[in-house]
Amino acid sequence: MALLYRPSVRLTPVTQFTSERPANWSPGPITRTHKGFWLRIALPAALGGETVQFSSNALRGFWAPAGSFAESSNPNASAPSLPASTEYAEGDMRVWQAWLPAREQLPTAPFTLTIDYADTLLDAPDGGADYVFHKAQANAGKYAIEPHDNRALRSLAPKSFALTVPTTPEPAEPSAATNTTSGVNDTHEING
Repeated sequence: MALLYRPSVRLTPVTQFTSERPANWSPGPITRTHKGFWLRIALPAALGGETVQFSSNALRGFWAPAGSFAESSNPNASAPSLPASTEYAEGDMRVWQAWLPAREQLPTAPFTLTIDYADTLLDAPDGGADYVFHKAQANAGKYAIEPHDNRALRSLAPKSFALTVPTTPEPAEPSAATNTTSGVNDTHEING
């Protein structure tokens, strides 16, 4: 059961490449500048309406479209302006996307993220579920990060903040309109 509620995490580096051209127009040296990381956290649709705790390194974020979890980041992209609210269809995973600027997450520094679900969410004997995602070096290896069983890593994570996972919008209720032009009170359903 807990596997159905397990989050997925991707940490994607953003690097800017620049080149200076000398006076003779020959290719000049290429400079790599680490801009930061895109952090994407995919949560199962079943968590809609539940409160989840993320470590504060995920604070600078927004609810992104469900399909964005699998997308590759634009390597020259920088921090976003926050988009409008995202609506999710029934069954869509909920994706929290956060920007980790270079000054806060160095490429060679360790990365640790914690995700804690409400104690009442799962019927586990110890209550709730919590996950620790860790990479010894943020830019090493794959973008996808698997949860660790080593709970000692939890102490490496920054403090946490609470976030309510978006729910699927309810279908619009039919509203009633009243026609009084003929002096007769006729009620008609309007499908919206």
